[in-house]
Amino acid sequence: MEAVTINLPGCKSASQRALLLAGLAVGPSCLEGLGDGADSKELAAALDGLGVTQQALAGGSLKIQGLGGPPLLSGQELAIGEGGSTLRFLLPLLTRCRGQVRLRVADGLMARPHGPLLELLQRNGANIKVLADGFQVEGTSQPLPSPTTVPVALSSQFFSGLLMSSGSHAQKWQLDQEPVSAGYLAMTVEMLRQFRGQDCLQVDGLQWSQGPGYGQGQDLVVPADASAALFFAVAAVVLQRPICLQRPTSPQHPDAYALEFLIEAGFLERDSQDFLPLPHGHADAAFDLSRSPDSGPAMAILAATAGQGLVFEHAGRLRHKESDRIEGMARLATACGAAMEQDGDRLWIRPAGQAPTRTDFDPTDDHRLAMAAGVASLRWQGIELTNPTCVAKSFPSFWQQLDLLQ
Repeated sequence: MEAVTINLPGCKSASQRALLLAGLAVGPSCLEGLGDGADSKELAAALDGLGVTQQALAGGSLKIQGLGGPPLLSGQELAIGEGGSTLRFLLPLLTRCRGQVRLRVADGLMARPHGPLLELLQRNGANIKVLADGFQVEGTSQPLPSPTTVPVALSSQFFSGLLMSSGSHAQKWQLDQEPVSAGYLAMTVEMLRQFRGQDCLQVDGLQWSQGPGYGQGQDLVVPADASAALFFAVAAVVLQRPICLQRPTSPQHPDAYALEFLIEAGFLERDSQDFLPLPHGHADAAFDLSRSPDSGPAMAILAATAGQGLVFEHAGRLRHKESDRIEGMARLATACGAAMEQDGDRLWIRPAGQAPTRTDFDPTDDHRLAMAAGVASLRWQGIELTNPTCVAKSFPSFWQQLDLLQ
């Protein structure tokens, strides 16, 4: 069977890092292949509101004139929607500025845990007021102590935001443990070194040393989104249909672990950008959600079709994503005629041997649950999605690409 070619969006994680680092760098940058999801657009709009000049170029590239350091705050009001990384990247930056700014965020984002980052910044002199619909930040431009101890048990995004916003002076960091979602942090390090040079960071276990400077503008091509690729890799397995990705994904992205898992467990073969499904995969090893937390919904669909199913470990953090994804994965399993058992932070989803009934599936405004349900609906046609437009957060053209597999 001929492979279906899928055009993925630019990686959301890489796009947001590139936008922020280009905005702080000295001189112009040209960014090609940026993600077109709402999170990336809202960060770009926030940077525009902070004085970062941007120009759309022919072919979809974006030229950014860097500020050469933190922006000046003048009472701006910035709307950043539901973007967790947008908030966690901007807050450390805004506390390093002079002046005042207000961030307006969506209700769902306000409900997510930000306490460790707020406490770190406030403990070291930042004036951040929590409002009903966002945050009021009074920047003081005061440097953090060196070393500063950084909490990384809940999210690596906190540390990524601190690293990218630093540059006015040398800084030492002490991590309080091994970071979760280390792949996202690896992406930050790689891009920091692209803008600021290979010697901008020295890493010795949990002790990190960062040199001063905001680097130089760069011409950069953003890779395709590995999270988006995973949904189509799972679709290739459950439909037994080969797919081809139009452009490569980042090997540092945490969801690259999920793609490798599919290959090592015998569900797929990969030939460059082609994913070739195999008829009899086996998941003897448990899937570690601490390494790839955003892949849970997609992997739940795989588990619903995979022999004895799939065991997931370290699932607790999934309750604090855009939605409670553990609850969402349980509903996905039921919609696919499968069952989920839970024992603490350990989940087991397995086929239940029963035909699914017609289901109206509510993704609770969670783009990854919606995309997973979309993939499932190709195999179990009784699944109807109640809010398909929420995929615009990261992949606005998802449904058009999924239709290619019909």
